[in-house]
Amino acid sequence: GGSAITNYDLHICLSAAHDPTGAAFYNWTGSTATSKSFTGQPRGTTFYAAVRAQNGAGTGDWSSWYQFQLPHTAPDKPAAPTLNSKTSTSVNVTISDPAYVGAGVTERQVDYSTKSDFSSNVNTVPSGYGSTFPISGLTRNTPYYVRHRVKNAIGWSAWSDALAVTTSVDKP
Repeated sequence: GGSAITNYDLHICLSAAHDPTGAAFYNWTGSTATSKSFTGQPRGTTFYAAVRAQNGAGTGDWSSWYQFQLPHTAPDKPAAPTLNSKTSTSVNVTISDPAYVGAGVTERQVDYSTKSDFSSNVNTVPSGYGSTFPISGLTRNTPYYVRHRVKNAIGWSAWSDALAVTTSVDKP
């Protein structure tokens, strides 16, 4: 309107039906900056933004809503597996999904090895067990290391820390 812009107001909401004149999810007002960093929010969440400008003649109308979504990423690193039971030739472990999995877990992988760094002797447990994985055919009185990871539509998580477990010794 002929006068230089003196301030901008930005409201970010979780719904386009939200009235930007009321309390917004995020309210940034009275700035001359033309960009704003929006960090620390949940991945995959849809947000709606509206902006208005102010000058010497007053405050303008709110813009139309702009919809945006923070991108999903691969799942977070899961916690180490936990031991349910063991025998001289088997172990039974439970895994849990990490706090953030994104658009949903599409695959799980459980590996075990006699090497703590998984540099060799790595075996993958067949999938299809849900959160409990029986591992059989092991050598008695032998240390094993078990780790897991999960996958979503974006990719694989990092490997969990390993669970160290030694199979039992047969009783004489």
